[in-house]
Amino acid sequence: MITRITDVTSAAFIVLALSAAGEGATIRVPADAPTIQQGIDAAVNGDTALVSPGTYYERINFHGKAITVASEQGPDITTIDGGHAGTVVTFLSREGRDSVLSGFTIRNGFNGYSGAGIHVGSSSPTIRGNTITHNSGCSGVGIFSASSAPRIEGNKVIANSTDVCTGGWGTGIYILGTAGAMAAEIVDNDISDNTSIGSTSGGGLGLFGSGAVLVQRNVIARNVTLGNYGCGWGGGIASTNYTQATLIDNLIVRNSACFGGGVQWDGTTGMNLWVNNTIADNDSMYYPGLYIFGYTFNHLYNNIITAASGPAVFCEYTQVQHFYANDVFSSSAASWGGSCTDQTGLNGNISGDPAFIDPAHRDYRLKMTSSAIDAGDDAAPQLPGVDLGGGARVFDGDGDSAPRVDMGAFEYHNHAPAASAGPDQTLTLGSDCAAGVTLTATASDPDGDALTYTWTSSLGTTTGATISLTPPVGTYTLTITVDDGNGAFASDTVVVTVLDVTPPTISSPMANPSVISVADHRMVPVVVSVLASDQCGGSVSCRIVNVTSNEPVDG
Repeated sequence: MITRITDVTSAAFIVLALSAAGEGATIRVPADAPTIQQGIDAAVNGDTALVSPGTYYERINFHGKAITVASEQGPDITTIDGGHAGTVVTFLSREGRDSVLSGFTIRNGFNGYSGAGIHVGSSSPTIRGNTITHNSGCSGVGIFSASSAPRIEGNKVIANSTDVCTGGWGTGIYILGTAGAMAAEIVDNDISDNTSIGSTSGGGLGLFGSGAVLVQRNVIARNVTLGNYGCGWGGGIASTNYTQATLIDNLIVRNSACFGGGVQWDGTTGMNLWVNNTIADNDSMYYPGLYIFGYTFNHLYNNIITAASGPAVFCEYTQVQHFYANDVFSSSAASWGGSCTDQTGLNGNISGDPAFIDPAHRDYRLKMTSSAIDAGDDAAPQLPGVDLGGGARVFDGDGDSAPRVDMGAFEYHNHAPAASAGPDQTLTLGSDCAAGVTLTATASDPDGDALTYTWTSSLGTTTGATISLTPPVGTYTLTITVDDGNGAFASDTVVVTVLDVTPPTISSPMANPSVISVADHRMVPVVVSVLASDQCGGSVSCRIVNVTSNEPVDG
């Protein structure tokens, strides 16, 4: 049943209704409407179409309605499947931010031009918490936005492909054109593993004449724009024509393209602002890191830009670029190339290995030894309050009591290790009256710090993760302390109990006097002695537990 609030007379009821129903009806799919589109058609502004788990083989259109279309239990078990018949979700009727799509897997869309998964035209909806995957087309295969300003937040835009055209843009997300003063916002997304086999630009994200756009706290990884029909540009991001972008706290890694493996930035007359991004381990035939081309104008603060082959930053036909407190480093070539002269040593710029914790496993946080710690510029415009991982910015990472922002997407924070001493142990003495045990502590450190191990107990102090000991009979509590070398510790305890279960031996019992014959039954003291010993040398004590008599009973 569809429930809609049409009239209320009680103030208390108004409060409850707004809290429970979000100022509108909840239309349940399939209970109230058999398909999602029918739920949308039945809704009015302020309503919610709430979708039960399942796979829905349909394509939906919001038709300009300010409604929320959401799954009950998230994208892992709620899917809208376009069946390769067209765009899966469309916003083409001037929808605003109060038109919300949330909690679905959007898959198997197809569009020979643009927008196979989601197509946004002249609208500004909210697209939040979805998985947009396995769509195919030409441009904006995952999400295509034209003359719009959507908020694209907390989505996984993964494994979409361009395989039907040449000259496409933005296999993952493509922002084309502006929506006036309102900015498109691309925040907290995972844009990864999107692939183009044609001559395209922006394997992860494409920006073309996008005006104001915010790109913040995204992971843009393993996107590819290399193919059979030409040379791709901008494996992670490609931008051109009057884009005025702000890029903050993004991780752009392991992307591939012919030009600009990480980022290709081209032909923009507006000012672009780059703050605390990490661009690393990208691959390209020519320029693997950041490739700046044409009359683009960039201010870059606190970024880490690295390359393994070729310059990390390469510029052609550009205006003067402004670099402040960046780490620009190539491990096998000059770090700077083209018309971008070497800025190392100027305005706080450095060139050195940033010492990531474990880049092979996508961990681009900084080790304690990184030269990027406390090396950024606190005066950077729009300096973020938190980093890509949610940690507080401007932390005293080098411990000099002078906090300063780090370079790159992650602020260095030392985290305590985790330690385990293992399970408690109970030992029994053997025939040799000894009981040995080997204890091995295990530990891990989220920062990848080298760890030292120290065991302490009443038996003494020993270093090392593994110790062997042969304690005497008794109970011992041993404490393992793990030190990360940076002021953080973890400890755990193990109890070792040693038991002597070998019984003592008794021999040569004697009584003195051994025979008593005393008239009138007078009391006579008798001394009983016995020889007792313990094989393993424990102390022995004896006591008489029973006395019997063979004296005849008078009749």
